[in-house]
Amino acid sequence: MFQGRFVHENIAASPSLRNETLTGAISHYLTGSGVALLYPAYFLVFGVSLPDYHLIPALIFGLATVALPWFILYPAFGYGFFGVRAPASSRPLIAPTIEHIVYGLGIGMVLNIFG
Repeated sequence: MFQGRFVHENIAASPSLRNETLTGAISHYLTGSGVALLYPAYFLVFGVSLPDYHLIPALIFGLATVALPWFILYPAFGYGFFGVRAPASSRPLIAPTIEHIVYGLGIGMVLNIFG
């Protein structure tokens, strides 16, 4: 991205960049933190009262965020929508679905404790 390239034909064929893994991890967690803020922002922007119990709504929110890798990240990697051309070992449908369910549960737990 720092070189102006946002889409790859196949990211696995691209040369590695210095500090690529660290930069990717930091970007991933910053993006995840920013997206997590959209959950409470929805209630504030639309004037909807916050639920007393966040676990189920946040779980649904987390599940909805799986659209981000399916429709933005995978196509940018050259894997197509839903990762249809991703390496078979990556499990492009199941892995992000499970991870984003856990992400949503984490948001719900944090808001139940501190919200």
